Amino acid sequence: MKPKIAIALPLPQDLLSDLQSWAQPMLAPSDRAWQAAEWQACLAQADAALISVFTSVQAADLSAAPHLRMIASVGVGTNHMDVAACQRAGVQLSNTPGVVEHPTADHAFALLLGAARQLAAADAFIRQGLWRQPIAPLLGLDVHHRTLGIVGLGGIGRQIARRAAGFDMEVLYTQRTPLSAAQQAEYGAQYLPLDELLARADFVVLQLPYNADTHHLIGRRELALMKPSAIVINTARGGVVDDLALAEALQQGRIAGAGLDVFEGEPQIPPQLLQAPNLLLSPHLGSATAATRRAMLELAIENLQAYFKQGRSLNPVVNRL
Repeated sequence: MKPKIAIALPLPQDLLSDLQSWAQPMLAPSDRAWQAAEWQACLAQADAALISVFTSVQAADLSAAPHLRMIASVGVGTNHMDVAACQRAGVQLSNTPGVVEHPTADHAFALLLGAARQLAAADAFIRQGLWRQPIAPLLGLDVHHRTLGIVGLGGIGRQIARRAAGFDMEVLYTQRTPLSAAQQAEYGAQYLPLDELLARADFVVLQLPYNADTHHLIGRRELALMKPSAIVINTARGGVVDDLALAEALQQGRIAGAGLDVFEGEPQIPPQLLQAPNLLLSPHLGSATAATRRAMLELAIENLQAYFKQGRSLNPVVNRL
């Protein structure tokens, strides 16, 4: 019998047709998303689930889904899933790394450049009719030949380092386990402990997983270590930064600016953050290109198919823990 797969997000018709050739998709009503009770009832019958990072899977969901054996998540992060509970229940998890590296690195650098050159303020300046003389009073910060600190030199962080080379930047990085000397040379990156990196960097880009150890990794103490001219960029996960501490630092001019693509409790954003100066915002767009989102869906479906054909997905999260 074809495995029953609960589908939590819309699929292009061609991908759905391919999925139907070997599985039995269980789809939300055509005119709306699943309601909570409907989704729970669907999971209760499912052998597997295809979800996005906006679909929570917790221990209670698993206890009500006795047939569930596999969850394929479209995205890289796993903080929307109770990984330990899945392990205990024997449910394999997969994600979609790799395909998000280049677009997310592009977006991180877009935020970095936009924040450094005050692009949001410049756009508003023109639209509000304030440009009345040839030279506007908007001075940005140089990016070239400055120091970039990357917190988390994984796949995305390494692509950010490659982009920094084009701007002749000095690249520092920190993470739990330093790279080998050969890898550091490949990416032109020098390892430093977090506090030293924060003190030296002109730009700090956060690109690390969110978990209990990284919750509010950048808070009031860490922001105080940064240069008054520094800019912080978060394209990792909301919760890695203490948003209220960041808003305070920006309001008080203790750092020069920030660019955020992710927020704690998104899509809700604290008013203090929205009112902070020199802050460029985007609504979780790191992987948001048409080609990338398509590739993520394709990889997630390939993970499902590999599991049911071979007993192991292509990108098993559980096996890597």
